[in-house]
Amino acid sequence: MWLEAFGLIAAVLAVNMVFVVGAKICFEHLKRQSETLLGKYFGILMRTNALLIGAIGVEMVVHGIEQVLGEA
Repeated sequence: MWLEAFGLIAAVLAVNMVFVVGAKICFEHLKRQSETLLGKYFGILMRTNALLIGAIGVEMVVHGIEQVLGEA
């Protein structure tokens, strides 16, 4: 069970890294007049991504605490 969880976390982090690196590469290639607008969109996307990852992390911590307290 813990091996599956570790694999899932690693996969999510890998997808996140690919997304952020891809966004950085796209952002560097598109430095034109629309740079400020593009920067705002990427900022929104990255904040949304951080919120999602944070929510998953909190859920995992709460679930772990519930399991520990349930076993005691």
